[in-house]
Amino acid sequence: MHSMGEKMKQLGIDKLGIEDRLAVLDEISDSVAQDSAAMPVPTWHESELRRRVAAFDADRGQGRPFEEIIADIRRGR
Repeated sequence: MHSMGEKMKQLGIDKLGIEDRLAVLDEISDSVAQDSAAMPVPTWHESELRRRVAAFDADRGQGRPFEEIIADIRRGR
């Protein structure tokens, strides 16, 4: 089992029960999502997105509809 991090100890999070730690995690996640627009997108993300769109555009017939894939999974394929 991993020990609590130093920052968690400084903030007293290590003294919280599991439900309270999960609530703190949820609040932190929400706050990060709200502030994420202020964070610049890394260049490699943009490059990867351009690469994936180009691959899709080059062969649109290669993919399968989502519903078909889910049906296959449910049938155990």
